[in-house]
Amino acid sequence: ESSRAPEYCPMPRYTLLPDLMLMTARSDPDTAKGTFLAMKGGHNGESHNHNDVGHFVVSNNGKFIICDLGSATYTRNYFSSVRYENIVCNASGHNMPLFNGIGEVNGDDKEPQSITFKDDDGIVNYTIEAQGTYSEELDLQSVKREFVFDRKTKKFQISDSWKCGKEYKTECVFFTEMEPKKVTEREIRLGKFIFSTDKGKLSCEEYEISDEKVKKRWGKLWKITISHTNPQKSGSHTVTIGRTE
Repeated sequence: ESSRAPEYCPMPRYTLLPDLMLMTARSDPDTAKGTFLAMKGGHNGESHNHNDVGHFVVSNNGKFIICDLGSATYTRNYFSSVRYENIVCNASGHNMPLFNGIGEVNGDDKEPQSITFKDDDGIVNYTIEAQGTYSEELDLQSVKREFVFDRKTKKFQISDSWKCGKEYKTECVFFTEMEPKKVTEREIRLGKFIFSTDKGKLSCEEYEISDEKVKKRWGKLWKITISHTNPQKSGSHTVTIGRTE
């Protein structure tokens, strides 16, 4: 089959697959160089599902600034009732908000209420309302993520906001293959990029990879966490990922 693969692989300016709710965009079309992003909608009952509606990745020249752990080693447990105890599959291994450590849950009915996409004059905008991907027991009224990508400046902004019927401590977890260096309390350097947040506590640490398949894929990974430690019924933060030069 590999001998039939085309020599040229299309690398369009953007791709939108409405049925899958999958969006990709790149700064420089028809080349693997430059910045690239992908953001996922869909639902949490898909084949080989991960609880990852609203999850995104960002790369630059093929190096992942924000990455996805990928798939874990295929075992009996990986395809059993305990599948979602594995961080690769559950919400803790993806970058949507967690409420008191609880994230999205699996199920065909766990899908976003709305998604909008626009690519206008070099600005890509993707917005998702993902409240429906969480357990009803959390009593969440809204979990919204807006992603803005400026091709000219190669800057990304990810704005998360939430409204809840109860008070929660909230956090978002991001994984990177770039060794982070803390710049300020709310800024981290990732290669030639700065990852920053306007609110919350920012921390980073090397992630101990326990799965051999994930370890073989990435070698080393680091974990970045934005924490809102004061329980509240509503909150927000905006993450900016931009070049330093």
